[in-house]
Amino acid sequence: MLKKLDTTISSIEDCILALLLGLMSLAVLSQIIFRNFLGSSLPWSEELARFCMVWIVFFSVGAGIKDGAHMGVDAIVNILPIKFRFFVVLLAKIIMAALCVVFFFLSLQLTIALFGTGQKSATMLIPIAAVYMVMPIGFLSGAIRSALQAASHIQNRNIHSETDTG
Repeated sequence: MLKKLDTTISSIEDCILALLLGLMSLAVLSQIIFRNFLGSSLPWSEELARFCMVWIVFFSVGAGIKDGAHMGVDAIVNILPIKFRFFVVLLAKIIMAALCVVFFFLSLQLTIALFGTGQKSATMLIPIAAVYMVMPIGFLSGAIRSALQAASHIQNRNIHSETDTG
């Protein structure tokens, strides 16, 4: 069941990240074409590209945790006796999940507060809260991924080869 949840989340993340990257690339390419070849500029393209980049960054939190792409120091883990490695790696995964949960609630509060202000973006006139909405989504994904990794770590009891703390 954990593997199915992980696969489902990965599929959703991959599709959304691909769409956002494509949209950001099209926005930048359109701006280049309009400025250099048509002598005019698109006022909304830079803002759209920036918003896509923000969404890509926060949507990648969970994907980065799954792939172990976040920075970590495993030098300490590697010098520990093998019987302690399992617990240190597990503790790191639990701390990562806890931090993601804290960041989820903080970013959720921020997003809700921004919805209350009614602030809109400068050129596209979309609610700024819609841009910030990706923060709680990304941190929730990170919390789920960290919890899945901790559960998998317990399930597999892989103390010899897994020294990744990310």
